[in-house]
Amino acid sequence: MSIDMMPGVEQRDTFNGGFNYSIVGGQGNKNNFNIYNHELGAGLLCQHVAANAFFNSQEVSAQPKCHEGTRIAILEDLVSWAGTLPHEYRMKWLHGPAGSGKSTILRTIARMLFEQMLLMAGFFFFRSSAGRNSAEKFIPSIAYQLTLSIPATRPFIIKAIENDPLIFSASLEDQANPRIIIVDGLDECDDYIKQVEILQVLSRALQNPLIPFAILIASRPEPHIRSAFDLGQLNKISTRLSLDSDYQADDDIRKYLEGNFSAIRESYMSKSMSSLPPLWPSDDVINTLVANASGQFVYASTVIKFVSPPRYNPAMRLETLMKRSNMEETKPFEELDLLYAAIFKTVDPKNLHQTLLVLGALLLSPSHVFLRSPDGLEEILELRRGDVRTLFFDLESLLTIISDSEIIHFFHTSLSDYVLDSSRSGAFWIDAASVYTHLAKKCLPQDEQSWSSRTWLRKAWDEDIFFLFSHARPTSDLRETIEKCNFAHNHDTDFVALYRATLLLGIRKSGFPDAEQLYRLKLVQYAKHIEPGLQIYSKDAVARRFLIASMYMSPRSGSGAVRESQLHRTFGLSNSIISADKSSYGFNLTNGCPSSFQVVMKDLFDDPQGNFFIDENQYADTALHFMKAFTPGSQFYFPDHYVPAPMSYNVMAQSYIRQNFDTAFSAIILKSAIRQDLIEYIQEHSLASDTVKGYISRANDMEWSERVLFSLDKAIRNWVKVPADTRRAHGIWTEEDFVTRGANDVAEDDDLSTEEDE
Repeated sequence: MSIDMMPGVEQRDTFNGGFNYSIVGGQGNKNNFNIYNHELGAGLLCQHVAANAFFNSQEVSAQPKCHEGTRIAILEDLVSWAGTLPHEYRMKWLHGPAGSGKSTILRTIARMLFEQMLLMAGFFFFRSSAGRNSAEKFIPSIAYQLTLSIPATRPFIIKAIENDPLIFSASLEDQANPRIIIVDGLDECDDYIKQVEILQVLSRALQNPLIPFAILIASRPEPHIRSAFDLGQLNKISTRLSLDSDYQADDDIRKYLEGNFSAIRESYMSKSMSSLPPLWPSDDVINTLVANASGQFVYASTVIKFVSPPRYNPAMRLETLMKRSNMEETKPFEELDLLYAAIFKTVDPKNLHQTLLVLGALLLSPSHVFLRSPDGLEEILELRRGDVRTLFFDLESLLTIISDSEIIHFFHTSLSDYVLDSSRSGAFWIDAASVYTHLAKKCLPQDEQSWSSRTWLRKAWDEDIFFLFSHARPTSDLRETIEKCNFAHNHDTDFVALYRATLLLGIRKSGFPDAEQLYRLKLVQYAKHIEPGLQIYSKDAVARRFLIASMYMSPRSGSGAVRESQLHRTFGLSNSIISADKSSYGFNLTNGCPSSFQVVMKDLFDDPQGNFFIDENQYADTALHFMKAFTPGSQFYFPDHYVPAPMSYNVMAQSYIRQNFDTAFSAIILKSAIRQDLIEYIQEHSLASDTVKGYISRANDMEWSERVLFSLDKAIRNWVKVPADTRRAHGIWTEEDFVTRGANDVAEDDDLSTEEDE
């Protein structure tokens, strides 16, 4: 999804984005999603949408639809069900084995319902495509499409997101024409527990809906999915459609083969000096292919892809396949294996090992997209430009390469089932653990120059690195690579320091029995690497408190000018500190602190033998500063109900920051020394949160702590009786005030902000 700026409007005020296709029907429409400062929830929604999972995204729409004249009975069944109101069964489950054509049918029916303006939303799962292979973006993607197909839902969805950015659901109140939601490939969601949760969520949504709608789901008949449909409410509201012999798959496959072979014959004759026999291929060959397919359309489509490339003689290519198929009598599932084996045998034997390695990296790489393009694969695997295209030259019937910078797409997930199962693929087996080991080694620079040259790691998520190391086989070769990787090499840019922290945690998650010891050894090197940066914060009390607090705040606590302005206000950061923080040796904490860096820094802080140990008094200093930030009237006061006037466009960012201040304070005060100045401040300002009470309860003198807690509770009860304005004048803030604070507060604090800006 691309977000384009509106001409003449600053980014902080408005942005305008759109998908280049329509959700609600018609032809050539573009759904613009204009997001202004009063609809920041819409911006959050767009950030969580998997646009490539929509039925008419480039990824999905590029895949084949049902061949003309095939699947007629199934399509008629589904169209009839979709057009009937009310639905006797509000959910239909289309199921069948791998390769039976489920996704092709749903892509076709989605297009048909779209043209009839019956499609509410759709999500097409696919296990090898980032965004489409997990449940993370399922709900927001459906919600986004609902705001377009049923505009009346938009205010409810946007409001729900603004109230709680983690929830993407809302009540629906208006009658509307679109009535079908399509979910394809549920079994390709990467977590089987999430697959069942999706079914449960959809089942609840169908109970007493305020608008009539139904859901069409397609998946393999996996045991946990079948069990979910066999039980409870889901069983009562659903019906099933099995891709079995009742729908004459053999007849459809025959039509598909005959139609495509006819097109190949005509194309070859027009481009070649030679010709093919008018009855090519023979009926016997067609019959054999239909029998071998055993109802699996993926078999038939793969045969066509293998035979059709114009640089080959189609008859010779088909003859190659037929010789493999006739070697022995096989079971239906094994025919597909023989087909795959025949294709892999066309690969140059000198390149086979490397081809399987690159294919394994493509199939097994973590969810992020950085490793799924030819450019990405060549960079991380240190191949020459063009190597991926060369290695995959004979596999184009199994995958497609659009350009060097775009994701490589597989035609069917049954390929991974084949190559990752040694009992099926034999000589073409891809050992997953070996691939992960190879990729993990590529993440570990072996010399100083390599640290700065591995720019592709900018695109890697922490989870990508953790996944590789945790799934890698703990070989002596990997251990040697880890030991030779020097984390103390000179500092280059701030990203290098943060990326090294991610690698450290990857080593800790590896399968070595002494992984923790390996991590600690490399942590010592890392401490030397970041020592110049730590000196920036350790020599100044304000900067040190800021550093400690940053290690306990969420990595995403606001952004840009809002975050920097509020941190400047709350911590009293000078311009020189901010400048040093953003320098090549600083940690750029004003823009947020990655979670991996936080974990590693906390380990350094907690090591009493190290040079960066933070004792309980330093934590206490930071906790006291936070308490001042929570106290009205303090020069560091940070309210949680408004943003200073210059920043009023980003209320949600400011709310995130305050929420994260609360979270950081809760963790820091529990690591703080029991000090008299903190206790006096707590009593003076009647700070009585559960976190503060927990801090007081840690005192060794139980009788003393009970007296303090008793006096604190008594003070709170007394202050509640006092008018709010009087409490505020004394710097007292009760639970009631957090709910009923008034407009005068805003004006008062806006004045304070203006004075500080001046």
